[in-house]
Amino acid sequence: MTAHAPEICDPEGGEAGLTLVELLVVIGLMALIGVFISGGLTAIRAAVPLSRMMDASDETALARDHLRKTISEAVSQSLLPQDLYFEGTAQQLGFVASADPVFEAPGLVRVRLSVEMVDGVPALVERRRLDRDGAAETGAAVLIAGIGGAAFTYARGDAVLAEIRKGDPLPDRLAITLTFPPGDRRQFRPLEIPIVCAPPASKN
Repeated sequence: MTAHAPEICDPEGGEAGLTLVELLVVIGLMALIGVFISGGLTAIRAAVPLSRMMDASDETALARDHLRKTISEAVSQSLLPQDLYFEGTAQQLGFVASADPVFEAPGLVRVRLSVEMVDGVPALVERRRLDRDGAAETGAAVLIAGIGGAAFTYARGDAVLAEIRKGDPLPDRLAITLTFPPGDRRQFRPLEIPIVCAPPASKN
């Protein structure tokens, strides 16, 4: 009988696991991936406030354009000044404008801008109703939410007016100023609108 020598396992000949070099490579790759992930999360965190600021800026810009367009068109209509519904105080403003052709019947509507509490915070709100006393409201919209306050000021010549009553001569200029709570980065430059009514049509 031939004797067989016992088999001896060669630790370097089989798949015994990771070597020290391979382990260091894996650790290095994991660290590199961690750096990329951390950098990406930091960029995302930085982008979120920027995105919010851009959204807020769009909101105020849209509201500003809407106010300028609506008020300018309203006071430039060919209506006799004494028939033009226009009144305002430091806290609110009311005027007549053309009805929205999409949501309202053709004609004129009374628009009122004021600060109201919406979901517990002040907001600049626009309310609309048909141009007649006691008419039903046709719509309401929050133009800018979460404001600190709003002020409407009027001027005729060099005089600053505290209020305009219905039937008073129209002011020459109107300014709308909005403030925001501390820490709110939104901005709204005072919106100044010249008030120029079209002259009444001559009667022959």
